[in-house]
Amino acid sequence: MIRFGPAGIPLSCKGRTLRDGIEDVHNLGLTAMEAQLVRAHVQERAAEPEEIGLKPKNLTSDMVIEIVRKKGDKEQVISDLDEPVKKGDTLVALTSGTRLTTWTWSEKESSPSRAWTPSAGAGLWPRSSGRRLW
Repeated sequence: MIRFGPAGIPLSCKGRTLRDGIEDVHNLGLTAMEAQLVRAHVQERAAEPEEIGLKPKNLTSDMVIEIVRKKGDKEQVISDLDEPVKKGDTLVALTSGTRLTTWTWSEKESSPSRAWTPSAGAGLWPRSSGRRLW
């Protein structure tokens, strides 16, 4: 079956929300609509001492896409992920609003009720933003 529809919310849609777009696509008699459900977030942070000398592609804490290095009064943007991180570098990384973690069922006496809680030390939090997907 072939489905036809717009790439994103139609321009004929009065509202600019995803819900209004879906309703408008249905009213137009179309059977599909492309929707972007993930957004990239770029974050800059200083290189940490344990990252110095490592290559950005080998870092496990973030998905580093660039290094910004100061040379005198100018900033040099390095896109080569084989270039080792140096002291004073700024790392530009992609992050996400999702946290990966392990949840466990808690029945502690100190807790007023039973609940699902994140396991101690579980999950992947970057050191700077609290957001990470990779």
